[in-house]
Amino acid sequence: MKLITKISRYYLLNSTLLFLAAFTAVYFALNWTINEELDERLLASQSGIIEKLQQGIQVNNPPFIEVTKAPLRISDQIVLSDTSIYLKGEGETEPFRQAVSYFSKDGSYYRLAVRGSIIEREDLLLSLLIIFALVYLLMIFVLYFFNRKTANEIFRPFYSNLEQLNKYTIKSEKGLDLQTSNIDEFAELNAALSELSAKAGREYKALREFTEDVSHELQTPVSVVKSKLELLLQKEISDEEMIDHIRKAYFNINKLDKLNRSLVLLSKLESKDFFDEKEIDVKRVIGKVIENYEEIAAAKSISISKKISSCDIQGNEILLDILISNLISNAIKHNFDGGRIEIELEDSLLKIGNTGGGKALDSAKIFDRFNKGNNSGDSIGLGLAITKKICLLFNYEINYSYQNKMHTMEVKFR
Repeated sequence: MKLITKISRYYLLNSTLLFLAAFTAVYFALNWTINEELDERLLASQSGIIEKLQQGIQVNNPPFIEVTKAPLRISDQIVLSDTSIYLKGEGETEPFRQAVSYFSKDGSYYRLAVRGSIIEREDLLLSLLIIFALVYLLMIFVLYFFNRKTANEIFRPFYSNLEQLNKYTIKSEKGLDLQTSNIDEFAELNAALSELSAKAGREYKALREFTEDVSHELQTPVSVVKSKLELLLQKEISDEEMIDHIRKAYFNINKLDKLNRSLVLLSKLESKDFFDEKEIDVKRVIGKVIENYEEIAAAKSISISKKISSCDIQGNEILLDILISNLISNAIKHNFDGGRIEIELEDSLLKIGNTGGGKALDSAKIFDRFNKGNNSGDSIGLGLAITKKICLLFNYEINYSYQNKMHTMEVKFR
C-alpha cells in the first residue's frame, strides 16, 4: 500500500469520527435548546389557561389542551414529558411535548394537559442530519483530492529519489544525485542515502580489489607448485613412498586451485555488476556441457537420456555453463556404476535427475557452502552453493526433490 493511500485512509477515518462526534454534540445541544424553548411556551400557556378556567371560561382543544376531572389533587408540581397520541384525523400516532398540572375549582380537582407538537423538532433534526451528511461528503470529496494533490507534490522528491535508488548500482562511478527537499525528514533521508551509497561504493571497490589481488597472488604460487609436482610425477622415481607423497601433494594442490577459483567466483556472485547479460540458447549450452562429460559418464557406464527443447533466456553464458556443469558433474559424481541420468528441458524448466543413494538429501542444507552429499575426497563442497548463487543472481528458481529413487534438480529460468 502506498504511503499517500494510507495517509488518506487515516484522514478519512479521523474525519468520520470527528463528524460523528460533532453531529452527536450538535444533535443533543439542539434537542436540549428546542425542548427548553417548547417547555417555556407550554408553562406560559398553562398559566394563562388556568386563569381562564378559574374565571369560568371554557378552554378545551384536544389534543393540544385537555381538561379532565381528577378524583383528587395528585401533585402541585408541573410535570414536563414527551408523549405520543393517536390522532384519528391523521390516522397515525404523533409525538408531543406536554406539561401536566392539577388545579381545583369550586371544590373539584382537575387535570390540565397542555401539549405542543414536536414534529417540527424531528424534522429539524432530520434536516440537520442531511445537511451534516452532505457537508461531510462534500468535504471528503474535495479535501481527499486536494490532499492527494498536495501529498503528491510533497512526496515528489521522495519518489524521484526512490526511482534513482532502483536504478543505482555500486559499480557506477557516479554517486546518487538526489532531489533536494525543504522537508527536514526528507533532507535527513537524502543525507543518509548519500552517505550509505558512498560507503557501499568504497566497500565494493575494496572487495573487488581484494578479490583480484587474492586470486592473482594465490594463483601464481599454486600454479608453480602444480607444475613442479607434474614434473616430479613424470620422472622415474624408484621410491614408491615418495611417489605416493608426490601424488597426494599434487591432489591437494589441485584441490586448493579449485577452491581458490570457486571462492573468487562466489565473492563475485554477490553482485551482478561483474557479469554481462545477453540472450542465451540454453539448448546449445546443455549440449556442449553434455559433450564435455560424456567420457566421464561412460567410464562409470552411466547412461544419459536427453529430452531438450529450444529455450532462450537472458543471462550470462559463462555462469550458465558453470551452473549446468555443476549439476551434471554432481549427477555423475554421486551416481553409481551402471546408473542413469535424465536431462529434460521444456518450457524454461530444466530437470537433471540421477540415480544414486537410496535416501533423499537434506534440502535445507544441500546448497550450503562446504556441504557434501557424500564424503568424496575430491569434492570441495562449493558446487551447489555456486549454483544457488547464480540462480539468485538472475532470479532463477532451483529446487531439489527425490522420487522413485531419482535425485532431481529443477531450475526454472523464468
